[in-house]
Amino acid sequence: MRRLSLISAKNVESVVMLLPSPPSLRESMILVVTMSILAMRTFEGLLPLPSVCEQISEDLTRIRETYPEMAAIHPRMAWALGELLFGLTPEAMEQLKKRQYHGLDALNDKYGPVEIELCGSSFLVLRFERGYNADYLSPIYAAAEGVRYAEPNGLLGDGDDITVSGSLYAFSRSWGDCP
Repeated sequence: MRRLSLISAKNVESVVMLLPSPPSLRESMILVVTMSILAMRTFEGLLPLPSVCEQISEDLTRIRETYPEMAAIHPRMAWALGELLFGLTPEAMEQLKKRQYHGLDALNDKYGPVEIELCGSSFLVLRFERGYNADYLSPIYAAAEGVRYAEPNGLLGDGDDITVSGSLYAFSRSWGDCP
């Protein structure tokens, strides 16, 4: 299983249920994914600190033991972890097609293995092996030579959500009008 790449799915529970494992392991995996999403939202860096992840995990466990109905509510990301959409200048795009563009090489070396997918002729998707915080990486990549813009790969739809502010957790149910 790849680390946080599964989080880009709209429904955490449906992704984890695809995995062949006992229900207790599925529940543990859902907790890990939920904790990872919340930790990423509350931390303004490349990856959340382990201490933040541990605190959220402990808090969620206590909340869900006290209020079991909260176990069915999961957070959703506004963007896919570890993915950026970006556009290049026309010159850089031509160089890329000829495999002569090197404006992202130093950044890609720093942030690990990446996959670049050309989508039509207008933009690209950059996928990292790790589930990095796309809000954090966007301005870094946007400043690279030949890049016109870089932004998180946004996810569409609506769903349940959990938000965290300090030690306050808000669980919300959506209307379910969008998958």
